[in-house]
Amino acid sequence: MRRLLLPLVSCLTSPQPAGADGFVPLPASRPEAFLPGTGTAWLATEQDRYGTLTGAGLIPLQSLGLTARQGLISDSLADLALRLRADGEDGPAVLLGLNGLGGDERERADTMLLGWRIGPVQLSAGTSWSGAAAPLHGRPAPIGQARWTPADGSLTLAVQAGRYGLETRPRIDAGWRPLPWLEIGSAWQSDRGLVATMALRLHPEALPVRPPPRPVLTRGNDGTVWAELSRSESAATDLGLALRQAQPQADGTIVVAGHTLGLPGVGLRLLDADVARALKHEGSPAEIGRHARLSQAPLPPSTGRRLDFDLSSRLALGPGSDGSGWIYRWTADAGAHLRPLPGLQLSAALRGTLDDTAWLLQPPQREQPVRSDLDAYATHPVSLSRALVQGWGRPLADMAVLVEAGHLEEMYGGAGGELEWRPLTARWAVGLDAHHVWKRRPGSWRLVRGSDRTTGALALRWDLDRRSLSRIELSGGRFLGGDWGGELRLDRHFTGGLRLAAGLTATAEGPAARLTVTLPLGSLAGLADSWAELRVEPLARDRGQRLDRPLSLPDLTTPAGYGRIAGSWNRLLGP
Repeated sequence: MRRLLLPLVSCLTSPQPAGADGFVPLPASRPEAFLPGTGTAWLATEQDRYGTLTGAGLIPLQSLGLTARQGLISDSLADLALRLRADGEDGPAVLLGLNGLGGDERERADTMLLGWRIGPVQLSAGTSWSGAAAPLHGRPAPIGQARWTPADGSLTLAVQAGRYGLETRPRIDAGWRPLPWLEIGSAWQSDRGLVATMALRLHPEALPVRPPPRPVLTRGNDGTVWAELSRSESAATDLGLALRQAQPQADGTIVVAGHTLGLPGVGLRLLDADVARALKHEGSPAEIGRHARLSQAPLPPSTGRRLDFDLSSRLALGPGSDGSGWIYRWTADAGAHLRPLPGLQLSAALRGTLDDTAWLLQPPQREQPVRSDLDAYATHPVSLSRALVQGWGRPLADMAVLVEAGHLEEMYGGAGGELEWRPLTARWAVGLDAHHVWKRRPGSWRLVRGSDRTTGALALRWDLDRRSLSRIELSGGRFLGGDWGGELRLDRHFTGGLRLAAGLTATAEGPAARLTVTLPLGSLAGLADSWAELRVEPLARDRGQRLDRPLSLPDLTTPAGYGRIAGSWNRLLGP
């Protein structure tokens, strides 16, 4: 198994080729052999005389892209692009595309493309297999594209041709990027006429650099200094701040430990002499690490009651129920979290609907709908989003447990829990979650009698990099509607707090793409954390649905875990 996984991981994390940050794909354009830059997220639309097509995509890793889009027949299509090889002096780029997943069979079009760069021109050519459900089956046909982009990347002109699903006519695209986050243009195709195009894009390098929050430090009775690592991408740097405040113990060592909201992480026992030399710039973190001893940290000391607030805004859009097209809902949440003891949290949040098109949805077809009754919840200007109590801890050194009860989300209330098994220095983990829930009445505290159901999943997680900033998860289980299926999900954290998540959910109805972009906005007057979120996924569907939980166990085990600390060890005493 390891021999099969290592080549795939190497392919996904290979270096990004220079100049790969091109224009983003449009909903009805043919694929090409080159992907936008790593971390790029986009929302694109096309408007012609027949209507509007919308699509969104992510490039969470250098060689992986996932797109959710509307097709000419189906509202929910997913495209998966895997770069098998980057272009260079020794040969062309190679890209495999599985396109039109989850929709009408006539819109399926898998591709194998080769790509060359000749000055400002990118050439893509290969084969497209259209009209078959099985990968790389169907009618083969040539497909190609030529794109010209000057060195500053502000303009583009592309010509594309070849059979691609239902698309058979050549197409010409012209685009202009007046701002780093905006692309506008037009296209011409003989069967569609003139097409207006626009895309909003986000890239990590375009975001403002914010200083990371300083960790909360606590001194234990035994001299251990604790650092809370809840929001840190450089855990070792925060532990270095704890080192500066630690006092040597009787055996000549210094002990520091990390935790996330009271859940213990890794504990470090270091030689005081090594730390003293490093602080005088006579040693290095590598020398400290040679004599460091790692262990699972005990429960951190209590710091008294703690009350935190947060504000968030979410734009959720995607295909609605059959025949309703793409819909959206824009909401804002205001939450409060009381932590009276380490590992115990009481949370509540209000949700306001700022705008939505849920009124376009078809009436629910099930007597007990799962989420197809979204319109009933969106009509309430302000409602209780959640009110629950959560507790977490470590009954065993390698096992973490979370239990929760209350109104878990806007539509469901109940109780359940989650556990994760991860050896101290392992890059893998096994997780299990299970909940028994009831449907909540729209805009009310009350639960619907007789609507109880059980949902849960078994998951295998693997960290793609040493810092645990990229994680792939394969899970399978029972969804809220009683249907069974699985999900493949990739989470990627970027320096500065940007988080991308891309997933494919498979049910009896076929696969569906789920994309999430979370952008931290910083602290508001030092009183509340804030962030904005974009979600692109099927809305108001009754199959393939899971609970919308704001806090899961991996959110607690990862920040203070071995991967974050070991991956940033060279910055133990500062960047």
